[in-house]
Amino acid sequence: MKFNPLFWMKKPVTETKSRTQEIARVENFGGAPAEKELVNIYAGENHDYDLSAGSYSKNITIIAMLIGTPILPAGDTPEREAAYKRLQRILFDEHPIINKLALINGTHWVFPQRIYGKTIIEHIRDSDIGKTGIRQDPVSKDIKAVVVEQQVVWMDENADVFGSPEYADRLRHISEKAIKEKWTGNVTKEQVYVNPFGIMPIPYAFNSLGDYRGISAYAGILRMLGDAHSIRANRDKILSKYRPQAVINTDDPDTWIFKNKKANGESGRLDVFGTDVKFNATGGESFSFVSLPSGAVSDHNLALEDINKELITSSMLPEIFSGKMMVGNYASSEFQQIQGLEFIRDIRRQFEKADHRLINSLAQIDSYVNGWKYEPLEVNYDNLNFASDVTKAQILSTAIQAMGAVVQNGFPQDVSFKLLKELLGFDYENVKELKLAIEETKASQPADPSLANLGEFF
Repeated sequence: MKFNPLFWMKKPVTETKSRTQEIARVENFGGAPAEKELVNIYAGENHDYDLSAGSYSKNITIIAMLIGTPILPAGDTPEREAAYKRLQRILFDEHPIINKLALINGTHWVFPQRIYGKTIIEHIRDSDIGKTGIRQDPVSKDIKAVVVEQQVVWMDENADVFGSPEYADRLRHISEKAIKEKWTGNVTKEQVYVNPFGIMPIPYAFNSLGDYRGISAYAGILRMLGDAHSIRANRDKILSKYRPQAVINTDDPDTWIFKNKKANGESGRLDVFGTDVKFNATGGESFSFVSLPSGAVSDHNLALEDINKELITSSMLPEIFSGKMMVGNYASSEFQQIQGLEFIRDIRRQFEKADHRLINSLAQIDSYVNGWKYEPLEVNYDNLNFASDVTKAQILSTAIQAMGAVVQNGFPQDVSFKLLKELLGFDYENVKELKLAIEETKASQPADPSLANLGEFF
């Protein structure tokens, strides 16, 4: 009899339940969840990083703006045209938030819903889903349910609007078929209701390694940001506490003070009571100031300079978005432009599947509510030439704001223009044509305040 080394794997099938009943709950499967502190670091609210994280947070803001918002096609019927305009407005409001939080946390979840007569996108922090919140099929690894645990402010019609807010913990198990809720804290109740459109939370993952979750843009540099904060705090503490000292050599301090103190507030002589004064009882008379030695903080500055260079080279974000003055010749600037362009395009590719699910989920909801025939939508980021004037104005406004920050940091204007042209897919051949188009866009949307400064960097 031939030996089979895999005989131990062959076991009788005794389980009869369907695979959908075997939803796996594997800790950390789908990738590690984001830490809540990442958003606080970005916002400058974490006091272990707030002296160093500001410039890096600005980089994330610029990139989030340049990623942009998917553009919906023109509708082939009046009903679809009106519907796509409604959906485009939702995307303009919510997609910048998605871009930003996906970069900050590595993963951001969105949940399209119809609530209180409105079609909305609920934003769900990855930390609210946690380590075990993704429930997957054990074989296909498809997400079968998402568990969300959040603390929310509870208000009802009998609440005292002037009193202290009441908090409750809400645990939701969201699957295609049903949504189960369990409330604890100030409110205690459980309920189960049908998921009307079969839509589940959608993950946007930045820099994913093949999991449902991505990796934060802060990954790999938090230690350096923490060190930079500590060094700068120590340096600034030295500078803020030190006061120049007046050193006076005299054998008669009382007479010296009498002669040199202010009289009636009009004397321009030294106010010896307004600074640190040291008297040395010596023969003769002399006066000098003692300042902080130049080397007292020079080591701090050198260390900060070294960390800033390391942050640029170690960061996931390309140098063009670093907020630092560009160095090198024109060729290096063009290389950075190509690098930045491919970085933005890569993020858009990473978000493509999630964008498709989000936009089609919104379209399904809107078609049901407003009575038009839904057909699957394909969207992209670079068909600006076919966008409506309103859409074009908003896209131009956001993208040019972001590139303006890069131009102000010394990046060549013509190279910046090329980057913008590639990202937006417009036909303008030079800055002059872009300026003309900007003026036309402003004229077509005179009531839009977001366009007031459009084009000021070009």
